[in-house]
Amino acid sequence: MSIISKIKALRTVIATYDVKTFEKKLGHLGKGSYLDGPIYCSNPKPIFVGEHSHIFGQANYIIREGKFIVGNYTGIAQGLTVITGDHIFEKGKLCNDSLGMKEQEVVIGDDVRIGAFVTLLPGVHIGRGAIIGAGTVLRNDVPPYAIVSGNPAKVIGFRMNPVDILEHEVMLYPKSERLSEDELYNNYEKFYYNRMEEIVKYLE
Repeated sequence: MSIISKIKALRTVIATYDVKTFEKKLGHLGKGSYLDGPIYCSNPKPIFVGEHSHIFGQANYIIREGKFIVGNYTGIAQGLTVITGDHIFEKGKLCNDSLGMKEQEVVIGDDVRIGAFVTLLPGVHIGRGAIIGAGTVLRNDVPPYAIVSGNPAKVIGFRMNPVDILEHEVMLYPKSERLSEDELYNNYEKFYYNRMEEIVKYLE
């Protein structure tokens, strides 16, 4: 084995060890879920990951106390950045002297797909079944099953129409956990149907 091969193998072992150590420090890591390295995070305790979900490497968790919650069966590509805190600036103080932080939880629902190098800002909630395009910067909540892309992020479509989503939900979730018909139709109309011209121009 060449020296280069040995160094690569050693890096893999170190990365694996670091991830396993990190996973043990999480608030929760569900069955069948895993994280890849490298990972940058000073406080893993507020991170909670559901079952059968994964987060690929180069993730950067800028977290003090705000929770970062990931649902079940969710996949997140490389380069995720999660920020749970905003600086609180005070009159009469320079920026570097204003050390107060306002923390808000960031929540990703079940069955979500997130592309590479996405940034999630404080307080963002991503609904079940959503797809977030690579490079997106999310400042606002995402409705269930929406397709979102860009900076600033915009809803550019839905994975399915409301009728198909209702059928999809029946196949996967018990009645008590299904999204309501009113919510699905209202979201589809508000974020997509009434904005088609705007979306077409945005995608040109």
